[in-house]
Amino acid sequence: MPGPEPLLCPSCGRPLPAESGVCRFCAASLRTRISTAWIGRGALLLLVIAAIHFTAALQYRPRLTALGDLTAEMNFERVRVAGRVVNVNVTQDRYNAPLVRLDLEDLATADAPARQRLSVRLEGEAALDFVALKDPPRRGDVIEVAGSLFAGSSYRFISVNSASLLKIKSRPAGSMPEAREDMPATIAELLAEPGRFSNRWIVVAAAEVADVAATHPIVRIREPGQTNTVMVFGFDGRSLTVGQKVAVRGHFVYFEKMGYWEIMTARGNPRAIEPVAAAGGD
Repeated sequence: MPGPEPLLCPSCGRPLPAESGVCRFCAASLRTRISTAWIGRGALLLLVIAAIHFTAALQYRPRLTALGDLTAEMNFERVRVAGRVVNVNVTQDRYNAPLVRLDLEDLATADAPARQRLSVRLEGEAALDFVALKDPPRRGDVIEVAGSLFAGSSYRFISVNSASLLKIKSRPAGSMPEAREDMPATIAELLAEPGRFSNRWIVVAAAEVADVAATHPIVRIREPGQTNTVMVFGFDGRSLTVGQKVAVRGHFVYFEKMGYWEIMTARGNPRAIEPVAAAGGD
């Protein structure tokens, strides 16, 4: 009667007696090892769990919290609030990137004492997306905001990482969305009466390229034959040449920290700066 088949060492592959517990050649343990197939299944299971948690995080909507209930104890928490927009301010950081700040007040009646206010801030990609919105939140709108709360003893604001997390819930009766690119202007008018065009989408039908930045999306334009310029931000102007006649479309905004006006173009809009034929040209 044949004896038991010899074992094969899982490490060195040499035959061993069936009763062996340790390989006499390489000293590897002959106890049952975890199969590589099970390792692969475990890794797959972990990936599935991670995907479920990631999807849940994207769909997570925290409960609405009153502005007055947002305290320093909630610092860094993800929160959702509703409020009325009392101010929209677009400024610029030192790298010429936009910064957006919305000031909200609670939805209590106008004569309520000690109305709560809160600042909402968008930076980086979120600010660029906000500036490119066709119909962004504006003063008087009631909006919902989801973001991370930053609160201390003397400050309190919500940081929002996507413009899509600003939801317009209602607008004042009779309020109409501001039209984009519908307000014609000349550079002379923008420089002389900037307040009239402030925070409006404008079109400058006749301008001349004064300068193009080599490393930043910045183009300066002027009235043909004049020296005063207006900066246009957000358009890659490397295909343009100084002196070229162009039409410009964008959002006319004031950057308070820098103290100047600027036309900010919608990101990715190929019609933001378009060459035009010179008057009287062939």
